[in-house]
Amino acid sequence: MYKEIIKTLNQQISDIAKQIRESQDTQKTKVDAMKAIEKLQAEYEKENNNLAIQKGICPFPEDCNEKDSCIKNHCNADCCDNGYCYRMS
Repeated sequence: MYKEIIKTLNQQISDIAKQIRESQDTQKTKVDAMKAIEKLQAEYEKENNNLAIQKGICPFPEDCNEKDSCIKNHCNADCCDNGYCYRMS
């Protein structure tokens, strides 16, 4: 009596697991593509001298994690800790 229900539920669980794996693969592909495009954008900004470190805006050019992509026109950071710049006050 219950064997058919169990079999059906097992199949549904397997189908869901497959969908999850496929979604994870799709997510990884999209994340990889986004990172590649961000890298291309950073190279473009660097070639056009738009980076904050090139403009002399960045107060922590050696420590900031965003130094290769930041294009801000101002920065009010007071300190940089572990690559992250922030304002103390």
